[in-house]
Amino acid sequence: MVTVDVQLHQDRAERDLPRPRLVIGGKDVTDASGGVHEHRNPATGQVQAHIPLAGPTEVDQAVGAARRAFEVRGTVRPAERRRLLPGCAGLLRDHIPDFAAVCPLDETPRTRRSPTTPSTACPPTSSPGTSPASTAWCRG
Repeated sequence: MVTVDVQLHQDRAERDLPRPRLVIGGKDVTDASGGVHEHRNPATGQVQAHIPLAGPTEVDQAVGAARRAFEVRGTVRPAERRRLLPGCAGLLRDHIPDFAAVCPLDETPRTRRSPTTPSTACPPTSSPGTSPASTAWCRG
């Protein structure tokens, strides 16, 4: 049997989880017309966050923002996009500790494992597009 430290989960959720919101056109939307979803921590069963849900208004806004972004993206030449991609990868790499802090707060509890034993949630490093480095965040 796995014992769950409820207070630890609550403290980490408050500290590590981003503020629930929609991001539409680069702007935070915290009050949406689709209602609210009560996200429950699967380990504790307690409400961990109230997440705004997009309704028709927000969907229309998001589609409009995506169309505008696509128009801008279309003006960026492939060589420039290729030049920018390593920077995006670097940003992801820089935030591995953030991913590692947040992921356990949204997974069902597992038995304890040693740092050398991969999580069953991790993709195998032989999967297309994965490598030991790209999945290190979920391997402990």
